Amino acid sequence: MLAKMIKFHNQVLGSLQQNIIANACLAVFTRDQKGLVAINKCAESVDINIDPRWDLVTSAYELFSESSVPVTARGREMRLKIPGRSVRMYLTGF
Repeated sequence: MLAKMIKFHNQVLGSLQQNIIANACLAVFTRDQKGLVAINKCAESVDINIDPRWDLVTSAYELFSESSVPVTARGREMRLKIPGRSVRMYLTGF
């Protein structure tokens, strides 16, 4: 897990962070058009639709599950399921 977190860090190093969601249970932020992090601090799983503001991105690769997630409408909608007490890290360009 640590190796994948380091990989994410190395890919987005120097990128600006933009908060998308911040509340008691969920923190979601992007790193320019290179990546996205979703942290669920609560016990319940969360389904969210977000706008990552990615213009040319059509999919993102989740490092921990090693699966791709489609980004629809030219980077303007991404549907995510974040299990309780977990983190998901997505990289673009794969």
